Amino acid sequence: MKHPPNPEKGYSIIELVLVIAIIGILSIAGISMLGNRTGGSVRGILDEIEGSLMDAHKTAVATGRDVTIVTRGDWTPGNPLVMVRGDATIGKTNVAPFWDPAEWDMILNDLLSGQPDLPTGKAGLTSNQIASVAMSFRVNSTAAAIVREHMHAGIAIQGSPWWANAMSVSGGRQNEDIATVEPFLSDAGFNAAITPPDLLFQGADNHTEISGASKRFLTTFVIRVVGINGGNAIPGGAMGLIVVQANGATIYKFYNPGIRDGDGKWRRI
Repeated sequence: MKHPPNPEKGYSIIELVLVIAIIGILSIAGISMLGNRTGGSVRGILDEIEGSLMDAHKTAVATGRDVTIVTRGDWTPGNPLVMVRGDATIGKTNVAPFWDPAEWDMILNDLLSGQPDLPTGKAGLTSNQIASVAMSFRVNSTAAAIVREHMHAGIAIQGSPWWANAMSVSGGRQNEDIATVEPFLSDAGFNAAITPPDLLFQGADNHTEISGASKRFLTTFVIRVVGINGGNAIPGGAMGLIVVQANGATIYKFYNPGIRDGDGKWRRI
């Protein structure tokens, strides 16, 4: 004779242990995701900038023409940071091949205003020169604040305290100094790039150039990226660095997860 099921029967010990284990795993995963949000943002910006530099380099290789990369602005809503690339003959004269910010100001202002096509002959530019201009990178911002995708990491421009703040002590520990690891420790060229830093993003107009003949960058520059919170760098937070050597074609990318959410050690990625 079968007994009717007991409606008051509870969960077994094994079932309760499994539920508790699942809750614990989900909690750890959730905390890990929140902790890695800043690190993910730092790596995202590193990847985006690397892609922009590679795009400019490919243009120089494909066309055989010199390409200029221009930067301006900072990480504030009123002065959005941008990077634009174009034919290096723009802003230069036949007799004095020097950088002319006025020419690029005009182009940048047209691009920032959302004008899709610069008219042929504008400021004496040829159609090929105009076609070479492209917005490589821009911090999306509103009149009030930086939008979500750029809330957790930012580029430290010339004079910004962000890099030093990220290197400050957090919980009695500190991120590893990149000057103490390879290749910066033993390679004079790499060490010189960061001491003092030759930052591509300086707030005011700045530029670097890629030779269409040699297919190489003509100047050494670095780009610093740090995790931010509330508009300030996070002490012991995630950090990233891009290094390009003069007369080189390689884009070196380094990442530190930060001592707050990782081991605080640098690695090349």
